[in-house]
Amino acid sequence: MQAVRTTPLVLEALSSRLLLESELALWRHVFLGGGQSSVRSLRGRLFLVYSDAPGQGWRSSELDLFAGRFGGWHEALGDATALLAFADGAAAVRAALLLQKLGADNGIRAVLTNAECTVAMVDDAEQGRRRVLVRADGANARKALRRAPASTLLVCAQAYAALEALLADEAHGVLVTTEYNERSIPEACVTLLPQATSAMSTFAGLGSC
Repeated sequence: MQAVRTTPLVLEALSSRLLLESELALWRHVFLGGGQSSVRSLRGRLFLVYSDAPGQGWRSSELDLFAGRFGGWHEALGDATALLAFADGAAAVRAALLLQKLGADNGIRAVLTNAECTVAMVDDAEQGRRRVLVRADGANARKALRRAPASTLLVCAQAYAALEALLADEAHGVLVTTEYNERSIPEACVTLLPQATSAMSTFAGLGSC
């Protein structure tokens, strides 16, 4: 990502995000305590994973650690939706697939997309230098998340174009099917395969050799 000028519009978007996430202490520090001058902005493409994990029992602190293991970060969106942001596409794919597998019992859904984003770098007294995503067009991804079947990862067209080969290499224990959106651009639907059991076998009950 590249450094860009921190404009009043970026600061207003940062204010809205901090209030949405109930980060009141950090908001006061930035906008009332002189911290505004330390805000720095970056712009570039990010891989974004939207997930309903918070509504399926995942705590915010767990998602923070989970995203951090893959070099990204987590942000709550205020509607039982989590956003995991990554600069690296491979990390985003691996994180999304692992989140899907860890949440198999609860049918966690996720959408992976790729977008041009603005990130504010903010000094937080408790967490140090923090990244806050202030601009990203995620409306379509969030609509797709609400429509997605349980235990499904949808890979939107923007991300699929960049990650098709990598997705094929990483997708173990899942079924990857290609679909076409309304503009005839390929997308992918990743579904967990059922766990093999003796009841599923044609030769169930015959014993092992």
